[in-house]
Amino acid sequence: MLDRVLLDDEHFRVSMGLLGAVTVLVKHRSLSRKAPSEYATHLKQTIDELQRRGVPIRPDSPILRELLSDFAEALFAPHGGGYWSTAFGKLPADRAAELIEENT
Repeated sequence: MLDRVLLDDEHFRVSMGLLGAVTVLVKHRSLSRKAPSEYATHLKQTIDELQRRGVPIRPDSPILRELLSDFAEALFAPHGGGYWSTAFGKLPADRAAELIEENT
């Protein structure tokens, strides 16, 4: 199955499979982890909402890079570093609007 690379920078490589599974690779530690399905679903819904609002969904998009970097860091932080409760306390549409506002 082919994965869609969403972020590939000096720290992380984030990819999403055709069925929505998200995998994050930490490059400097050669460590990878699959996101729990509910987190992957929320991430996919947020990305879909960004796309609906005209944000280009490609690795060089600053808005997408911010979303995915936060997601990747939280996936490896103890208890998510508070990210999960903050991100999942918002609807994907609200998180998308927040990201657009912060980056424009």
